[in-house]
Amino acid sequence: MIPLGLKGHWLTAGLFFIIAVCWGQAGYIYAKAQLAQYLISDAWQQSIVSGMPVRPWDWADTYPVAKLSINQAQPLYVLAGASNRNLAFGPVLLNANLDAVDDDNTTHANKSRAFNIAIAAHRDTHFALLQDIEYGDAISLDTGKGLLNFVVDDLLIVDAKYLSVLDVDDKQVITLITCYPFDALSSTTPLRYVVRGRKIASNSNI
Repeated sequence: MIPLGLKGHWLTAGLFFIIAVCWGQAGYIYAKAQLAQYLISDAWQQSIVSGMPVRPWDWADTYPVAKLSINQAQPLYVLAGASNRNLAFGPVLLNANLDAVDDDNTTHANKSRAFNIAIAAHRDTHFALLQDIEYGDAISLDTGKGLLNFVVDDLLIVDAKYLSVLDVDDKQVITLITCYPFDALSSTTPLRYVVRGRKIASNSNI
């Protein structure tokens, strides 16, 4: 009998292999991204129960840190560690310490703490939906400790070297970043599409 943990390990590896053979390289990339989110979702649920980070598969060097929802689309699970390898499996957290992000009920020195939660993902998989986003659309981020709600108030196309979109000023915002244009043939482009959302109260209709 195969031990349960080892069985799960080989099952995951087998699924990746079957997809690669049947779908070819392009299909494999997309399918891998979708399958990974399924496995990461399970790890996220386990982490909520245990209160500890849970790796989505045995050899993963990352773990889910948040659940991102954009309008009515399927939720995406955000990974720790901004590496190219992790980007293949899901959106990655770039620069924020989510433990320091305030929810609606916490303040710092009688003033809400400013933050900029920056998240990046590939334009042809997890963040393909950004090309359809509009001003006023809803974004929410479940950190496992609280739910943060945002409304889209800025859409930008910037040079890849324009890093000021990661800056923290006196606001509470979320910044979603992907390569641009969306239909580019090259896997690398000099531009980035940036969606910025400002935090709103949980009961706000704005």
